Amino acid sequence: MKKILIGTFCAALMFSCGKDNPVSKKIEQAKEAKENISNAGKVIKESQNFQQDFERLSALEPLTNAEFKEWMPEEVNGMKRNSFKAGETAMLQISSAEAGFSDEEKTKRFSVTVTDGAGAMGASAISGLSMSLKMSMEEEDESGYKKTMDKNGVRAMEEYRNENTKIQLIAKGRYWVEATGDNMTPEETWKAVDALKLDKLPD
Repeated sequence: MKKILIGTFCAALMFSCGKDNPVSKKIEQAKEAKENISNAGKVIKESQNFQQDFERLSALEPLTNAEFKEWMPEEVNGMKRNSFKAGETAMLQISSAEAGFSDEEKTKRFSVTVTDGAGAMGASAISGLSMSLKMSMEEEDESGYKKTMDKNGVRAMEEYRNENTKIQLIAKGRYWVEATGDNMTPEETWKAVDALKLDKLPD
């Protein structure tokens, strides 16, 4: 009788673990609900700091195009800078700059856009984007994945699809950074981001 009970229990356990089983669905729904509650809590917590961050950033003077160009490196991890633009968002009263880099064979390309959160308009944009990074999310399909993560002491969004990588993060609590590596792994793209020396940007 004992062996029969054990066998029945094991069979029931295997059945309950089936993907389409109502029990499994309930468990999955409970996990999703828990994650949603966690994300909601993070949003509420971050919103409490929103006003403080907004006031701090609003009081700062945005970087000029010349200051952005002086900071932007000529080379990152052996890839030379071949393009630079600044002032694209000036009409919105937001300071930003972007640059492109590539290796000699042009097989790997790295591009970066840095948006300054200083000033009233910049503060509004950066504070909202910062809150979105605080949420925990992850998605995956046949082409790749996208997820939030903690990396090198910062909160970031990492996306890898079809051998291309995109990284988004807030640097120094002020700058929105979006970096893209074409034909580059996440590890290679992160090394390029590190080579930018974001810590050298003004506070």
